[in-house]
Amino acid sequence: MAKKEQEGSERMQGAETSCNQARHQMWRVLWSLNVNHKIKIFIWKRLKDVVPVKELIYRRLMKGDPICSGCGEDVETLEHMLLECNRVKEIWKLAPVQWDGIQDVTRNSEVAGSSLPGCCWERDCWPNQQHPSDPGSKGLTAQPVAPRGAAPHAGRAWNITTWWTALSEAKHRVQGMEHIALTAYILWQIWKCRNNRKFNNKVQEPMQVINKAWNAWMEFNNGVKEARKCSISKTTVPPQTNGQEVRQNLENRPRGMHIRIATSWNKETKFIGYGIIAANSRGQDVIGWKMRERASESQLQQRVEGVKWALIKAAEQRWRLVCIEVPGKDLLQQIQGSKTANMWIATLINDIRELSTMFYKCSFCLGKYNRNDLSCLFSAQALSNYHDLEWVNPNLLY
Repeated sequence: MAKKEQEGSERMQGAETSCNQARHQMWRVLWSLNVNHKIKIFIWKRLKDVVPVKELIYRRLMKGDPICSGCGEDVETLEHMLLECNRVKEIWKLAPVQWDGIQDVTRNSEVAGSSLPGCCWERDCWPNQQHPSDPGSKGLTAQPVAPRGAAPHAGRAWNITTWWTALSEAKHRVQGMEHIALTAYILWQIWKCRNNRKFNNKVQEPMQVINKAWNAWMEFNNGVKEARKCSISKTTVPPQTNGQEVRQNLENRPRGMHIRIATSWNKETKFIGYGIIAANSRGQDVIGWKMRERASESQLQQRVEGVKWALIKAAEQRWRLVCIEVPGKDLLQQIQGSKTANMWIATLINDIRELSTMFYKCSFCLGKYNRNDLSCLFSAQALSNYHDLEWVNPNLLY
């Protein structure tokens, strides 16, 4: 009897370990995806179950009608909104990438994604595929729907997290990361389509949704290719301060990567430029990014978003020890626990706290740097860039 109990306990521990490994793989795939940062955040929030679908709002606040406004038949859960709604199924039927039987895997496998079924990809060559709306494109029959007979909002044996975890296994396949990236763009456009219908009373045809996802994906990939052609020699690193000051600053410097953030605002174009620089524990600038986004309502919100982008970049690099040099004492205090009355700021700070848990150690300190800092230079240059640019110091390895 004791032997059977021990064997059962070992099986449970093995299953739990495998599940944790699958979840770890899921996060690594997400932050490695070659997609827009906003889409990464959307997928991340989706996996954290904080996307404000009707069921979530009703469950937490007891407000509103939880029924889906698209089909008017079932509760609008995250799974229903992205995969199960009849309107959404029509979108997936036209999608150029599809995942056959993935719900059956997440329902029947002890560990989601342990035996991912085939991904049906309409095109043989990436990125020169035939557009899904072009004449002569083949129709696809499979689509990501719930297991047959499963209720959409009760007793479900799978959820969006296990679905995405199983989907992440495709990274090992030829063009697997490209397939996952396009899937992320489709999910993002489904969410935008839902919001357009709910808030603006505008209904989009399924092919419109697919076209937008396809075009955004291709545009981003083309932009990345152009950015990679940019010579790193065009960026000049400002000279360091005197040696004594550097040594004093490094004495109390903790281990890990230190990330500095600066912002520049163009009032005419209403865009914000972010300059993000990561330095090693010796104080040497190693890698940096120039990012341009639409300006937020307030400068504080812009700085909060800058901290969030910095954490995302750190996650993409898979760093374990990170120190974020926060631009502003008031923002640092709010991240460390002070309450704010602004709903948008509070939401962003909550995102920052959640993102910080992905690292072995993530700390925040007050940033102290002047206008000649490389991050400030990058933020100004970012305003003239259409796509994000990455800079790597060719003289350093980290």
